Amino acid sequence: MKSGNTDIRKRAAIALGENKDQRAVSPLIQALKDKDSDVRERAAISLGEIGDPRAVEPLVQVLDGDPDIRKRAAIALQKIKRRE
Repeated sequence: MKSGNTDIRKRAAIALGENKDQRAVSPLIQALKDKDSDVRERAAISLGEIGDPRAVEPLVQVLDGDPDIRKRAAIALQKIKRRE
């Protein structure tokens, strides 16, 4: 997700979450650090959809940031916990 276009990065995060492919976890974790809050928020949602425990620590790290991202990260963490 290295496009210079924010909309493309956001759409990529959405698509990766919809596919629920474990290989998407690493790029989505990186997207949690994106400069755009919409991309970060969508990455958190997608990580929750995939439900891979590797996302727990990166999601915890974004809990002290933007309120919208914090909300999405908390929901994603709940989804991951339910799958364990």
